Amino acid sequence: MSANIRGHEMKPGTKCFFVEQGVGCTEYKSRPFDPCKTFSCDWLHYEEIPEEFKPNLSNMIFTSRTINSIPFVQIVQAGDEFNSEVLSWSVVNLFPKGSNFSWNIGEKEWFIGSNEFCNEMNKKNQIMVDLK
Repeated sequence: MSANIRGHEMKPGTKCFFVEQGVGCTEYKSRPFDPCKTFSCDWLHYEEIPEEFKPNLSNMIFTSRTINSIPFVQIVQAGDEFNSEVLSWSVVNLFPKGSNFSWNIGEKEWFIGSNEFCNEMNKKNQIMVDLK
């Protein structure tokens, strides 16, 4: 779901205009119900994600998504710099467990996972990383 907050379009998988590095949401008290108040970062729900990857520390957000009923974890940059430690941890800890995941660097979305997941993501004309 997308929203327009004070003239800035917000949509899943894109960096929020109102997130300030090291601070968090600058509009927290007046944020809209949807998508902001209904959003819940996976960091809050999965104890295997390290403490140092908390969004305000890592500037990265883990979020559960689906594409044509295929679950995946999307890692979204929420600060000025992409945190490569988060991506490295994800490759080592998510991919071997069979998890599908994607990550954004700038406007591009990259992904890795099952053949079914990669086929669906390729339909979106995205870029796949082949670790074979």
